[in-house]
Amino acid sequence: MIEVPGEVLAVADGRVLVRTRSAGGGCGRCHESGGCGGAKVGSMFRPEHADFWLDNPIQAGVGDHVLICLAEDVSARAAMLVYLVPVLGIVAGAAIGVLLGGSSAGDGEALGGAFVGLLAGVVVSRRLGGGRGETAEPVLRRPGEYRC
Repeated sequence: MIEVPGEVLAVADGRVLVRTRSAGGGCGRCHESGGCGGAKVGSMFRPEHADFWLDNPIQAGVGDHVLICLAEDVSARAAMLVYLVPVLGIVAGAAIGVLLGGSSAGDGEALGGAFVGLLAGVVVSRRLGGGRGETAEPVLRRPGEYRC
């Protein structure tokens, strides 16, 4: 399970608004000699915090510290659908574009095929990912009471 600590900001209709802080990222050696400073660069492109509305089965109140728990397979499946399927569509589309272009095929055919393949990959990803929202819902837990 992936566990992200957060704090409850609001409660409404059996749901809570939870704010999580952005993780520092990297290896933690940014301020040491020999550190690459990658986390400093990454922080320029990452928000300081994120807010999530979640169901509140633990009856958390404003100011409570909680854990947002998400199954690791949900994260892996989402990454595959968002990145891998469209990239495979691009590669397959470019290859098909060149094959359909015949012996005189050039970059234009490959580019056109790649674009069509990207669109097809996005459509396939959306269809494969549809209907899974219920099982992918994060769960709210109290720190220390029980693991995610």
